[in-house]
Amino acid sequence: MPIAEVRLRPGVFRDSGKHPPEGAYYDCNRVRFRNGYPEQIGGWQKINNTAFLGVSRSVLTWSDLTGNEYLGAGTHLKFYIESGNAMNDITPIRKTVNPMSNDPFTTGAASSTTITVSDTAHGAVLGDYVTFSGATGPIDGIAASEFNIEHEIKSIIDDDSYTIDTATGCTAGSTAGGGAAVVAAYQINVGLDSVVLGSGWGAGTYSRGAWGSGANVGAISGQLRLWSQGNWGEDLIFNVRDGEVYYWDESSGLSTRGVELSTMSGASDVPSVAVQILISPADRHLIAFGCDPIETAGSQDRMFIRWADQESAVNWTPAVDTTAGGIRLNSGSEILRGITARQEILIFTDSALYSMQYLGAPFVFGADLLSENITLMGPNAVATAGDATAWMGLEGFWIYSGRILPLPCEVHDYVFDNINRAQAHKIVAGYNSRFSEFTWHYPSVSSDENDVYVTVNISDGSWYYGSLARTAWTDTKTRQYPVAAGTDGFIYDHEFGLNDGSTTPVSALNSYVEGHAVPLAGDDRFAFVRRILPDVSFTGSTAASPQIEIVLKPRRFPGGGFGTASTNSVTRTATVPFEEFDGQKHVRVRGRSISFRYQCSQTDTHWRAGDLLMDARPDGRQ
Repeated sequence: MPIAEVRLRPGVFRDSGKHPPEGAYYDCNRVRFRNGYPEQIGGWQKINNTAFLGVSRSVLTWSDLTGNEYLGAGTHLKFYIESGNAMNDITPIRKTVNPMSNDPFTTGAASSTTITVSDTAHGAVLGDYVTFSGATGPIDGIAASEFNIEHEIKSIIDDDSYTIDTATGCTAGSTAGGGAAVVAAYQINVGLDSVVLGSGWGAGTYSRGAWGSGANVGAISGQLRLWSQGNWGEDLIFNVRDGEVYYWDESSGLSTRGVELSTMSGASDVPSVAVQILISPADRHLIAFGCDPIETAGSQDRMFIRWADQESAVNWTPAVDTTAGGIRLNSGSEILRGITARQEILIFTDSALYSMQYLGAPFVFGADLLSENITLMGPNAVATAGDATAWMGLEGFWIYSGRILPLPCEVHDYVFDNINRAQAHKIVAGYNSRFSEFTWHYPSVSSDENDVYVTVNISDGSWYYGSLARTAWTDTKTRQYPVAAGTDGFIYDHEFGLNDGSTTPVSALNSYVEGHAVPLAGDDRFAFVRRILPDVSFTGSTAASPQIEIVLKPRRFPGGGFGTASTNSVTRTATVPFEEFDGQKHVRVRGRSISFRYQCSQTDTHWRAGDLLMDARPDGRQ
């Protein structure tokens, strides 16, 4: 038998069962397909030097007129702006009490670090942050400096009191102090880092289960903290989902917090609540989705859209000399997401997709219904790139570039059978323009947090996936590399270097790709493979001796498990190290069919695999 060339089509095919199409890949991790061949993805490195608090589900990059780069990151606890590798806390202040009542601090039992704080109608929730100033001391042996800092609220006693912790324990206990000039600055209430499910009456569909019983399905009773943000020139406008809109003035410096947009000079009829904000780039309108109409200020209408006067972030009053206005959508019960496409704004409700376009005076904006029966897995499960917008629906992937089309997906069942749908609002989509890739990071069924991803290359339609914990993503834009948020309190530059930069020292990416079994000598004959001639390049590697392993898995029957050393499927597995200047490798494997796997667990290594040549001969029957 002559030397045979094994050429597999690009992408992973998981939905074809145990008898896959010939010449296909079956499994992978941290690889992509480029020009038809698999290669390891790029590495990532930390941007911020110290971890921030909370889990970030929104990142935005922009720069000022002098070239200073900024990155906004909203977490479930705070809002930060990164500059110069430092995370600057600009979380808005909810209220300031100046002064508090006399001696608001009371120590606990002797040696305890727990402090009770008295403040009538404080409005705080568990986990909120408050900064005290003006306290005098020491108080029961604890220095005043331990009070005059930011504190996390550790427990809520009642509407008028809560507890904080100090680093030092008190001396005697049960002592009040602090003086008569203590000032408390409360940051906006913290949010949830996971969707909280409830049960009971109203959870699930009508008549499900026995009368009077608790529902056996979950209903969302606590909303995940999500942010939307956009740069207004050099400044930043940001909004907490179903909350207020805030403004950060770049000229005021990184030590200045964001403020409510409604408190700024010239503010008029600013929405008090919104699902999301978006800045229309072509016509410079600030738009609020799912906000309160002017006529019913303070009462949220989740299908109502308002926009401010052109080139003004603060004037929301419709008048003959302004372009401010609003419209209400009809199809659906709530707006999930608005996203800017090339010449329109796409608006997803819970059951439809609209196209909103700038019309000019007198209507300013109009919204056309593109299609009903459209679903979106979560508010952030959609991304756009030029003329194409792709999203994950409840049961499939879709793309819009003038018309709505399904995205054929060869890993559909593998993905949708492995999603923790209770945490679907955590799913985040992103676009990597360098490789024409849409990627969705999502929580697997065994996780409450994003831990895996799936990617489609829209240039060739190939799909691939892997494991990676990312909760927010933005493409290059003003920076050299795409940026993503991890679950560990760090923001990462992606496609940067060759390693996993989340560890110290850096670690390998542990990438691999494995093919479906291909026949060797016909369905009823065995063959013996005695050598292979791999085509593997290590361009870009910085390791002294870059290396991967090639694993050959011959099979007797196609029904054996892929990638598993099963007695019924694998006669002998050969693992062959392959280095940069190797030509051929001698092996001894025998079977009816064979699958092969490229895997790499070496740092400073980048690999790319081409076609594989195998020297095999017939070797009897069974």
